[in-house]
Amino acid sequence: MPAKTLLPILISIVAMPLFSQTDSSSLEGRVTDPQGGSVAGAQIRLVNQATGAERKAQTGANGSYIFNLIPSGRYDVEATSPGFKAFRDTGIPVDVATPARLDIPLEVGVVSDRVEVTAVVSLLNTESAAQGTVIGEEKIQSLPLNGRQFIDLALLSPNVTIGGSSVQQNKVRLNQDGGFSASGNRTNNNGFMLDGISNLDLDYMSLSLTPILDTLSEFQVQTGQQTAEYGHAAGAQINVVTKSGGSQWHGDGWEFIRNRVFDARPFNLFSDLPKFQRNQFGGTAGGPVLKNKLFVFGGYERLALRQAAAGLTTVTVPTTLERQGDFSASQKTIYDPLTSPRTAFPNDAIPLTRLNPLALIAINGVPLANVPNTNNKYINTNEVLVQDSNNYSLRADYVATPSITMFGRYSATREDDSSPGLVPGRAAIGQTLPQNIAYGMTWVLSPQSVNEFRAGFNRMNYSSGVPEPLFDVNGTESPLPYFKLTSYADMGGAGGGASLVRDNTFQVYDNWSRQMGRHLIKAGAEFLFFEYVPITAPNAYGTYQFSSGQTAKSSASDGTGSVLASFLLGYSSTASRSLGGGRMDGHQPNGAFYVQDQIRLTNKLTVNLGLRYEIAPPLYDTRGQTMGLDFSQVPSAQAIFATGQTGIYEPTFFICGQSGYPKGCAYTDKNNFAPRFGLAWQAAPQTVFRMGAGIYYSLTDFSSISRLTNSLPANIAQTLTNSTFAPVYQGYGASVFPPNVVVNPALSVNLYSLDLHQRTSYAIQMSSSIQHQIGKSGVIEIGYLGTLGLKLQQNVQVSNSLPGSTAVAGRRPYVGAIFLPSTVFPYYINVQGGSVGAGTMAILPNTAQSNYHSLYIRGEKRFSRGLSYISSFTFSKAITNAPQFRNAGGATGSENSPPQNSYDLSAERGLAAFNAKFRWVNSTVYELPFGAGKPMLSKGVLSNILGGWQVAGIMSLQTGFPFTINITGDSAGIGGGSGGILIRGNPVPGQNAELPADQ
Repeated sequence: MPAKTLLPILISIVAMPLFSQTDSSSLEGRVTDPQGGSVAGAQIRLVNQATGAERKAQTGANGSYIFNLIPSGRYDVEATSPGFKAFRDTGIPVDVATPARLDIPLEVGVVSDRVEVTAVVSLLNTESAAQGTVIGEEKIQSLPLNGRQFIDLALLSPNVTIGGSSVQQNKVRLNQDGGFSASGNRTNNNGFMLDGISNLDLDYMSLSLTPILDTLSEFQVQTGQQTAEYGHAAGAQINVVTKSGGSQWHGDGWEFIRNRVFDARPFNLFSDLPKFQRNQFGGTAGGPVLKNKLFVFGGYERLALRQAAAGLTTVTVPTTLERQGDFSASQKTIYDPLTSPRTAFPNDAIPLTRLNPLALIAINGVPLANVPNTNNKYINTNEVLVQDSNNYSLRADYVATPSITMFGRYSATREDDSSPGLVPGRAAIGQTLPQNIAYGMTWVLSPQSVNEFRAGFNRMNYSSGVPEPLFDVNGTESPLPYFKLTSYADMGGAGGGASLVRDNTFQVYDNWSRQMGRHLIKAGAEFLFFEYVPITAPNAYGTYQFSSGQTAKSSASDGTGSVLASFLLGYSSTASRSLGGGRMDGHQPNGAFYVQDQIRLTNKLTVNLGLRYEIAPPLYDTRGQTMGLDFSQVPSAQAIFATGQTGIYEPTFFICGQSGYPKGCAYTDKNNFAPRFGLAWQAAPQTVFRMGAGIYYSLTDFSSISRLTNSLPANIAQTLTNSTFAPVYQGYGASVFPPNVVVNPALSVNLYSLDLHQRTSYAIQMSSSIQHQIGKSGVIEIGYLGTLGLKLQQNVQVSNSLPGSTAVAGRRPYVGAIFLPSTVFPYYINVQGGSVGAGTMAILPNTAQSNYHSLYIRGEKRFSRGLSYISSFTFSKAITNAPQFRNAGGATGSENSPPQNSYDLSAERGLAAFNAKFRWVNSTVYELPFGAGKPMLSKGVLSNILGGWQVAGIMSLQTGFPFTINITGDSAGIGGGSGGILIRGNPVPGQNAELPADQ
């Protein structure tokens, strides 16, 4: 075998990537004579209009040809064969990751005669069962987008919804849309690719970098039946391709302005409109550097936002006298906690010598009242919401030889924002830096064989939270504890909680294809390596909460005392701090390989058979500070309830990677085979029937796994409780707390674990559809798509009891966890005894299920004669028995809502948060028929004034998302922990929960 052929085969065998998924496309067709017979041996020449890159192919015995692994764009096609006139067509469109078809009819004559034609690339997909929608450049440039985010255009596709109430990432990155639900899958089950390289934020499993809109050539939303080269996402694959430079220099610029000058005055606002200024501007440029060899394209965009009065809230602040310990005007009687029986301070004024110095610093750090006619109300009207975003991208394309082309691209965005707090100095600061690097090389080994290599890197750095403010403490800038006083503005420090997340994706993959008669064989392999490092700042300086009971006569409810007075005296009701912080240095290798055969059984029938294999050991912490629970030595909760032996059993606590347990806290699932099948039958020249089925595996939500660092072995909280009349501590600072934490059976901590033998989440998908081409530029498709989600992740609290009215502690199936003798804890953990008590004990098993069924119709007209449109209507139903992590939809509007009954998960079955029964989306771009080259007003002054204008719009109509009625609190007495409201209201007999149709 020649070396040049052997090399790419070896690469495809040993290289392993993220998604061996590619953004490359194909162009194929059949060359026929005037009688419709096959023309074998015809020479086909394909030229990329932008770069001049050239490919050649030769037709087989049945007259067919194919150009595989070509970039999307416009091409010129030439076909020659002895005894026939030469054929030439220009501007053939090839969409991203979509097979195109061009059948070439030859006329009898001599080769020196040329026939210039304007052939029509078929809008029918006659090669695969893949379901998807291509969003072309004219829609990207013309359709109105608030915020200029391309992902909003993905909603033009059928079987796509916005993902329920909201995608969680949308709430922490200003003006950022992070994802959507596709084909009944969770919003964190989508794959995002930028020039074939992963563009996924591992923390939220959603979009990482939003590229500049004007740097995009086109993108495709693949909602189902992806071939075997695509993986790691059971939902949609979003394939985005950036523009490359062309043979001529060109560029553009823009600015979008919005400020209060353009805003209407609300009916209830009588003063001037608050400051609002939003500027979004930028430009692009591209062209040749070396003629027919090297091309570049770059872009820059800036967003600057300044908004006053964003979410104004009135808060209570101490009065001038109260800041001095004088409550004589506060209508509160303040009692001295050092007296017994308690006696009131004279004139309800605390002596200055008794005031805690740290409390005085903190209370005077809060602004005085500014609301008219009050002495203790404040509104923060001075600080302004600030957001600055700088987005840039640079791409180079190089034609090394006629058979080797390469490209490289770097894109990044720097986002900085500041959101004012309730009082000055407590603004939440956010900083985000997503980066994406891509390199690709395509090598034409022969007219029948092509190899494609890609390598890339994706990084997301994100930080958010309130920085610890500094105060003047005895002439030194120092932080203070966080003082939390009910009904008052926050005082002192921030209380920790600021977060930093850094995730990296290293990716390399190789795809090889070869045409062998009626078979198009594709094979590839990929390897990616994930690094995920979430860090949460510990509450190192402590949080203190207060009750009026510390300065009351008899109790906190007798109407005497004040939380402010208790605070100034240094008597808190509880004091807590965290040790160790929350950090995970997560690593995960991830590999896959695939093989696929596209078989053209006849000129009208094509079958796709593929097999993909993926393997991904669970994410592991390189610092060895994640925990797990082994339930193999204790009965199941159901068995415990059956025997009535509650309040006794304790599973085994282990540190992942110690004592023979896996370092990823669960064993690797090695059974991830994903077969794919597709069929396309061209029943008539303008009609195609397609059907397919396949299995698709998903990545695990990394944020949920980081919960395994939120407790032992390294992250633990110290909590002290003060008695109202017999305080055990006074004051603030590190001296209040013991030097280490005693861990024993009497201590109650929250414990988390994966299922040791968990399976990888996956979906089984099936579809069928009929496509019919209308005229030269229109197509209509009617189809069915169904998805069955299996082994989905959920949060199950196994420490909850069955409903009851007695004390929960004795009714829990598990009361704590036993330590293995070999368990090694950090130095600040003082273990006394062989176990620890448990508050909430939660496991994160992959046991949830979902199903989705839809009927859809999609009509599309490609841009021609000044008009293009897409209309998509979906009738669907999505059902599941668990919400996803990190989605603000859920049963309660909060993330990871646990089930009401952890021991009857089938009772959780209901409509998914993202279910929309009916959804109809329409988009239109219309170029007005005025100006040069148009049918009306093609000359003169009006031609210059009215020419070049477009009208574009999007209309979306859908039914509402489900809503669940919940009850706050643990009314069932099950001991449910945090993570959402557990209890749902019971229907009242004879009452209909649905509103009348006219309301």
